[in-house]
Amino acid sequence: MTTDTMTAKRIDARELADALKAANLAAKVASDESDDGGTCNMDSVVLRVPKGTRRSTIQAAAQLAGVPITETEWFGRGYFLALDARGQGNARTAGVQAARSALNARGFSATIYYQMD
Repeated sequence: MTTDTMTAKRIDARELADALKAANLAAKVASDESDDGGTCNMDSVVLRVPKGTRRSTIQAAAQLAGVPITETEWFGRGYFLALDARGQGNARTAGVQAARSALNARGFSATIYYQMD
């Protein structure tokens, strides 16, 4: 979803909750299947939301999905997702990459914040 189409899509809390659950599962599976070597990191998925999206909609979806979120303005308006990406190196990176792909496949705009420790 490009920035232009982000403003056109209205986010439904239940649809987003389902996508967050799928992303969380994808993160867990990918990180569990990956070697955890490599550099320690704090890689995280950031959900980008269209202008006009109510904070309460995102919070409701996150609560339904059981995914803790933290709002950010670093990338425009978005939310860091605390997913089940286990590990602290390559496994964490694999998990967040799988989660981002799962969200994007469901039509949500997500990116990754990469940070080495």
